[in-house]
Amino acid sequence: MAENYIRKKDYEKALYHIAAAHKIHPGLFEPYFCLGRYYAEKGPHKEAIKTFSNLLRDFPDECKNNADFYYYFSIAYTKGELYDEAISHYKKALTLRPLRPFNREVYNNIGNAYFHKKKFSKATESYKDSLNIDPDWIVPYHNLTIVYKRTGKLKEFARYFTKAVSLDSTYKGVLREPGTLQIKQK
Repeated sequence: MAENYIRKKDYEKALYHIAAAHKIHPGLFEPYFCLGRYYAEKGPHKEAIKTFSNLLRDFPDECKNNADFYYYFSIAYTKGELYDEAISHYKKALTLRPLRPFNREVYNNIGNAYFHKKKFSKATESYKDSLNIDPDWIVPYHNLTIVYKRTGKLKEFARYFTKAVSLDSTYKGVLREPGTLQIKQK
């Protein structure tokens, strides 16, 4: 139930259901995991990192093959500007779920982490990996335009900007607000 409220961004109801589930089943993984997701999305990110770290310590079997666990842990690390840790956990999520379409978002987020580390060639590679999964998703095109604008590669900038406009004729993102786009959590 809490997961549905997190998706809907109704955090007050989500927290209520997380607390209720924990009270009924204090030793279960799922309420703690929902709490971690809650903090990863709403904050504070330090609480999310702490919650996911505790989950890894207290429920290692439930975490070790759980792509969603590593995905949301990565989001917490990203918001905490711990980009190396985020990249490592995103890559772990990819190994656990290598063929899922949701990985377009993981690759995009890896690209964003590299972007913030100013490792633009690695960011570019990750954004292109995202496009290999979904060539009609505008977000990595936007992010590539930002990288190419930042690095002065105007031919590549124009190519990806043109593609973004072809996907959405109202697209002007890179002209208004420089910076990478984050994805909305599932």
